[in-house]
Amino acid sequence: MTTKPKTLKAAAADPIFALIAAHKRLAKESDCLWNKCTTARARAEKKYGEWLLAPEVDDWPGSPIVTPFYDRANRADHAARIAGKRLARMKPRTLAGAAALLDYTRQSYTDESNEDWAKIAFKTCAAALNRMVAA
Repeated sequence: MTTKPKTLKAAAADPIFALIAAHKRLAKESDCLWNKCTTARARAEKKYGEWLLAPEVDDWPGSPIVTPFYDRANRADHAARIAGKRLARMKPRTLAGAAALLDYTRQSYTDESNEDWAKIAFKTCAAALNRMVAA
């Protein structure tokens, strides 16, 4: 199963494919920025000592190094969460779209993950499939 439409006609028939692509891109960007933030923090801690041992977080000399990375990663994470919720609430219009949503959600969701949109997506997809069967 794939999360990409097989044809342009399938992509035009179901906007779920565009939402999956947007979420995938934003989640990847968020992960990349968090990795950069972690690397910047490790380098700053190596140079200035452990962040948690600073009496005041603002007093830690490494803050100016880490803060820009943290801010960008936090904004990217927020954008990915918004896209995930938008994806989760969009009802697929076709069986291919429903299958793509289920497959993408299954790939993204694990018991340890904090993908709060995934449970909503499963419920939305079930409702869409029930609607398609009834039609």
